[in-house]
Amino acid sequence: MKNTENKTNGLGMSAYTLKIIAIIAMLIDHIAWAFVPTGTILGQVMHTIGRITAPIMSYFISEGFYHTHNVKKICLKTRHICHNFTYPILLFYERPIAYFFC
Repeated sequence: MKNTENKTNGLGMSAYTLKIIAIIAMLIDHIAWAFVPTGTILGQVMHTIGRITAPIMSYFISEGFYHTHNVKKICLKTRHICHNFTYPILLFYERPIAYFFC
């Protein structure tokens, strides 16, 4: 695997730095959902900070597609991960598996 820690984009931030920012932002958002009422100013600020995670992860997905040699393999891995996380969530919320396909 390539060492992405030393590679930087035009802003001087490496992929590792972006991943750490995304992880911290996601953690802040999850803490807000668990412990802070949504209607408060603090809750709204924490959720807003957490929203930067999706664009960062989307950037890494697009980079993965751009730099891969086997798009089919990446698509299968993504599908596998999606199914591995979706089915336990549906079971947790007691929804039938068929609900996922509707």
